[in-house]
Amino acid sequence: MSEKTLAHLSAGQRDTGRLIERAMRDLSDKGTEISWKSISEASTKLTGDGRPLSRSLLYLPHYRAIWDDDKVGGSLQDKSALIRRLRAEVRSLKAENGKLRARLDSRDAKLAKADAKAEDLSSRLETAEARIQDLLLGYVVKT
Repeated sequence: MSEKTLAHLSAGQRDTGRLIERAMRDLSDKGTEISWKSISEASTKLTGDGRPLSRSLLYLPHYRAIWDDDKVGGSLQDKSALIRRLRAEVRSLKAENGKLRARLDSRDAKLAKADAKAEDLSSRLETAEARIQDLLLGYVVKT
């Protein structure tokens, strides 16, 4: 990888990109398969604080384009296309997540409404049972 590969990233992102590339070089020197997990483990030795790069960080589109060679041929255009596809995928997943949350909220509202109705019916049942009991006591007293 070269600086040209990282040119579209900001300065901080380039530092992380270099860290990912260095971890990839170390892994390929050892003959280890490159995956988010192996990069994360290899990055532990390379970071200043000894903490690994997280999976969520490595799966951000601009970093995934660096290490996920199964989907990227290697050119900057291919990586840019992957970034666009991944961003579109993230948008669609967020939209789907929003729809699912809305359905869940709707079901919660329906459940709360059903609980309130059940509580009302239970209260009315208790009232009816008490009236029946009073009527029976009144009938027994009269006879």
